[in-house]
Amino acid sequence: MRRFVTFHGRADVVGDYPDASAVMIGGTVPAMTPKTAAKFLARFRRSDGEVIFHITLSMPKGMILSDDDWLAVIRHVLAASGLPPDVVPWIAMGRENSTCDHVHVFGALSTFAGRPLDVNTSVAFTDALQLDLCHRLDLPEPPALQLPSRRDSNDASGPSKSMSFPIALENAFQRFRPTTVRALDTALRALSPRWALAKTDDPEEVLVLDRHTGATRNPRTFGKRYSSHAIFKRLADMARLESLWLLRFFARVAAHVPLGFFDTTIKDVLTYDHDPRSGDTGPQDRRDPDG
Repeated sequence: MRRFVTFHGRADVVGDYPDASAVMIGGTVPAMTPKTAAKFLARFRRSDGEVIFHITLSMPKGMILSDDDWLAVIRHVLAASGLPPDVVPWIAMGRENSTCDHVHVFGALSTFAGRPLDVNTSVAFTDALQLDLCHRLDLPEPPALQLPSRRDSNDASGPSKSMSFPIALENAFQRFRPTTVRALDTALRALSPRWALAKTDDPEEVLVLDRHTGATRNPRTFGKRYSSHAIFKRLADMARLESLWLLRFFARVAAHVPLGFFDTTIKDVLTYDHDPRSGDTGPQDRRDPDG
């Protein structure tokens, strides 16, 4: 399932896509027909002239989702795309007579209060969201995602497959949520027979290893967002998210155990300074095991 999104300056396009067999599935727009939905969404024209977004989602041929399942999927896609589903006007319709079960989602590019919003439309994000939806719905993963090849500045003799590493990297962070270089290397090796990471003498740098050729290269050559600095920052961000999840977990458990039972552990989480260059996987209990 891949998200396809377009933007329109006219709200009446709401009635142009679904045919007469389509039915309303849900949303936050108080309307029961495409015409009344378009009239409502027309109120939210932004200063740049954009009015609405149009997202299309489709299930594989022969597979059908219930309305409740579709609503759960739609809300997840909207939130991930930068459109909070509870504060953005949107409406979904589908069940058309077609070869596959699919929905059309129309909505404003701003909140009900008029605050403008930006939709994440990058290819890397769309690829990662597609894999996420496949995992959530237990669908087969799509074939290896490949972006158009581009010439390597260090090799003018022909096209480079340089975008294959960024795709593998995005998938590794989405699926495995690594917090250390070692964990990221393991994730890359599990996802791709080609890519891995190699350490250097400089603790602030890593190299990308092409396992097919044995050659290494600076990840910065794939683009600024894939530099060693960017990779270490993402690892540290993952570690902080993991710590916040632990805090939330301990907070829930603490309500059912004696006061002070988790004080030491929570203190460790709060004061934990993660170093993604190490093999440390998180805050540890540093008390003497012998008492």
